[in-house]
This record gives sequence, structure tokens and C-alpha cells, in this order.
Amino acid sequence: MKAIDLLISTAIEEGEFPGAVGYVEHKGKIIYHEAFGYASAYPQKRSMQKDMIFDVASITKIFTSTIILRLIAEKKLSLETKVSTFFPSLESVSTNCITVYHLLTHTSGFPAWYPFYTVPEAEDFLAPILKVKSFPDPGEKIEYSDLNFILLGKIIEFIEEAQLNEVVKEKLVVPLQLNTTCYLPDASLKDRIVPTEVGNQFEKELVKVRNLHYHGWREELIWGEVHDGNSHYAFRGVSGHAGIFSTVIDVAKLAKSYLISLKHEDTFLSYELAKNSIQRHVMGENEGRGLGWVVDFNGINGFGHTGFTGTSLWVVPEKELIMVLFTNRVHQPNPVNINLTRRRFYESVLKVIS
Repeated sequence: MKAIDLLISTAIEEGEFPGAVGYVEHKGKIIYHEAFGYASAYPQKRSMQKDMIFDVASITKIFTSTIILRLIAEKKLSLETKVSTFFPSLESVSTNCITVYHLLTHTSGFPAWYPFYTVPEAEDFLAPILKVKSFPDPGEKIEYSDLNFILLGKIIEFIEEAQLNEVVKEKLVVPLQLNTTCYLPDASLKDRIVPTEVGNQFEKELVKVRNLHYHGWREELIWGEVHDGNSHYAFRGVSGHAGIFSTVIDVAKLAKSYLISLKHEDTFLSYELAKNSIQRHVMGENEGRGLGWVVDFNGINGFGHTGFTGTSLWVVPEKELIMVLFTNRVHQPNPVNINLTRRRFYESVLKVIS
């Protein structure tokens, strides 16, 4: 595994991120689990530890999609269920045909992003979306959109009549023994949590270029609170698209539940649902989309997901291989794209085990 050590150490030296935790599980055995660099570079330096807790950002979407699959298994909804069943304001001509399937595959036609915290509290948070005169027909194209999973999170709450964080605990955390996975982490965990950005500088610029306004920005180091602006400001830290805090081991356990289901060895998810979720339902420029999952990323077979804060997961079911790389790439003044390093990490692991 020296090649992997070198890859991550070099990325840190070149300023891609201050620190990282790498994890590899092969055929049920942990073959790699190492920490590198710093969990925080300021206000004081703290060394990264293997059990550090990260804001996993959009990997939250996989927790959400897994619950949706379980609700489908319980026959509480289906892939064909119209989203307007839960959101009557979406019964217009252009949005009435959007289904749960379209949300899971990012083919709803909804825009990629909108700062919902700029919407007055008295209004329906969907109001600015409903002002759009027309949308692409559902299924017409992939547009990766947080709104798809914000809505899925709300659908879960409607069906289960409980807050999303409570449902995640009941349906995922407890049965899979995800011992450190949660929304809204307790203050007692702060020393184990990896901080992210100082304020929401990146998101503040996105709001500015859209000529929108918000006055409640955090200016301090974001530490123990979700980094994502919509999750924090609009949804109080609990949303289907972002908000979960977890470790590499817990995220690997979630991925492993799919591998076990694909071997017909568990009833957590049926084989049919697990298999369907990792199929390539639609294809984009460099990656396909399953039901929540990214599939066949830049020619690498398998399924996984990434998170804006620097997290990533990739699974190769044929090799019973789970690869997790968590970094704190936004914990620096000028964050950079780390997709090449993610890919090299996967490729290095595949080379080692082959």
C-alpha cells in the first residue's frame, strides 16, 4: 500500500487538502486504514486521526436514497410515485409528471441549485422554482440537483411522520450499527470532528452572482455544523441532500450492506432493489446514474458518490471492494478540485489487489 500512502501524502504536499483518511475493505477484511496530515490547520493544528468524523456533504444523498429504497420495499411508495402527491404546488403542467425515479436519477429537470434560505419564511420554499416558466421534460437529461434530494428527504418525513434525522437513526444507524453517524452532532464530539470552511465564502459568491441577498451568513470557522448553506440556513441542519456527519468506517458499513444484499445474504435490502439501484439508468458525459448512486465513474466500474467537502466512496461489487477517501479540501483559503486524486486513489487500490 506504499503507492497509496505516497499518493495521499503528495496531494497534501501539493496543497490539495490539509489532511485525509483512507480506507479499503476487500472481501470483508480491512486491508488499509490510514490517516494523513492535519484535521485542522487553524485556529491551531490538530493531527488527523483514523476515527475522525467528517461532514460527508452529498454522501448524505446515499443515506436518503437507501431509506427511499426501504420504503419502496415496504410498499409505502414506488419509483413511479408522482412527487406532486406530496407537494401539491408541483401539480402544474411542467412538473406534474416528475416521479421519485426522476429525483433519484437526477432527471427531474429541476435546476442544479438554488439558495432556499433567501426565500422569505412565510413562502413555500419551492416558490422560486415554481416561477420558472418551463422545465425540461422529466427524463430528458441529467441535471445533478440538490433539490431532488431535498424533496426526497421531505417525502421520507411525510411518509414516516417523523423528522429525517429520526428516520435515519431508526432505519440505518441502529440496524447497521453506524456508531458515529448522525445529523446535528453533539458538542461533546467536537474534538473528533473535522472542520470545514471559514464562513460560507464559496456559497456567498454563488448567491451574489445570482443577484440574491442573504444577511445571516456565518463568518467563523464552520466546525460541528453542516457546511452546506441550504442544509444549515434553510433546513436547520437536517436535509436529504446534506447534513450527515460520519466516519470512513460507518460509510463503508452502509456500502457493505449493498454488497451483502447483492450476494442474497441479507434482508436489509432485497437483492432486486440493491441490484436495480446500482444499474446505469441514465448516462451523462463522464458518469452514469443509478438510484442515488453514481455508476461507472470515468470508466471505472462500480458505484459510489462524492461530497463537496472532500469526501468520496467507491465500490466495486465484482471484487467485493470498498474504497473510502475522506479529505478536508475546503479547509483552506482556495479549495481545489480533487477528482483526479480520487480517481488515482481508486486506480491505485485496484492495482494493488489485482
